[in-house]
Amino acid sequence: MVKEMTNGRRMISKGLFILLAVLILQIPILLVKNLITDREDLLSETTTEISNQYGGRQTLCPPVLKIPYTTNTTNCKGETFVKELYAKLIPETAHINGDVQVETRNRSIYDILVYRADLHLSGSFVISEDFASFYKDKLYMYLSIGEMRGLADNLTASVNGKDYVFNLEDDGLRIELDLAGLSAGQVIDYSIDIDTRGAEALAFIPDASTLKVDLTSNHSTPSFGGTFLPDQRNVTEDGFDAHWTVTKFNTFGTINPSFHLDLIVPVSQYQQTTRATKYSFLIIMLVFMAIFLVEVVSRQEVNFIQYSVTGFSLCLFYLLLLSLSEYLAFSWAYLIASGMTVAALGGYFIGFLKSKTAIGCTSAVAVLYSFIYLLLNLETGSLLVGSLALFAILSVIMYFTRKNLSFSTPMTE
Repeated sequence: MVKEMTNGRRMISKGLFILLAVLILQIPILLVKNLITDREDLLSETTTEISNQYGGRQTLCPPVLKIPYTTNTTNCKGETFVKELYAKLIPETAHINGDVQVETRNRSIYDILVYRADLHLSGSFVISEDFASFYKDKLYMYLSIGEMRGLADNLTASVNGKDYVFNLEDDGLRIELDLAGLSAGQVIDYSIDIDTRGAEALAFIPDASTLKVDLTSNHSTPSFGGTFLPDQRNVTEDGFDAHWTVTKFNTFGTINPSFHLDLIVPVSQYQQTTRATKYSFLIIMLVFMAIFLVEVVSRQEVNFIQYSVTGFSLCLFYLLLLSLSEYLAFSWAYLIASGMTVAALGGYFIGFLKSKTAIGCTSAVAVLYSFIYLLLNLETGSLLVGSLALFAILSVIMYFTRKNLSFSTPMTE
């Protein structure tokens, strides 16, 4: 009776130690998560630096026509003065098509995506009666580009068959059109070629009655965002083509409408490593439970230090994974880090268990790491698969612990 009470207290104390150890081991896991955040911040700073040097996020808008005019206005003091304003006309139809070639720039251990876009803008204006009423002798075409430092060459335009060169004025890029006159219903056609560089994203503002955008690219992992998604898109391993059509009816009531193409890596190595650390509590708990069951079944005591060393080895896996993933593909980094951890723990288990059960514990750790890798690669089914696997593991534990477990004989060292 006394022996059973002693063994019962020993089991309870060992169980409490395991639970406390699992919780304490979340401290080094938290330190690894903080390190991942620091490395992500460094990647973000490097990306911003390269992006700024290469041209940044480019934003493109169809050209507009403007006519300067003056009006008399009165201020709050009752003083009258002349104010210069512009009448504005957007294109009736606008078409942007082009090819976006994406390449990788290296900085230290980081790969940054940049692009060079060869774009052709075409379309036509239909002069309205109100707009024509402002015309006297000056008519300008303005073009808005987000980052002009990305322009590879001077901008030229063909308007009604006549060539012009855009000039940079205080109020932006513009050309003064040479027209004999301006009348309601008149059609003005334009064609503009733009060769620009950029990074991170290429955005468009649908400032036209109807805007069509057709893009092709060698980039195989695009992300489309903004107010409007492509009407059609085709993404393959060799690249993509995407097509948008946006009308003034689509943009009615929309604040700052725009859409953009983002050049991103779908899941970075830091995101994948962060996801892996979320399963750390589960892995450590299951490995400790496996050792505890072996301890109970084989009646061979595993001391607190051996539990602790095993736990720290499982924590070190995430640091290995983080450091290796900065130089290797994540799959190879995971394979090497998990292989090193399983090999080290296998040798350790054989050392203190001194039985065939060590092979079983080692195999269990290998299966756990394989299962976690499967979950990391599942996008939408990870919750379902993980829940079913946990239920299966719990069922196995319930089967082996269905009887009253106690250390019926003294444990050996």
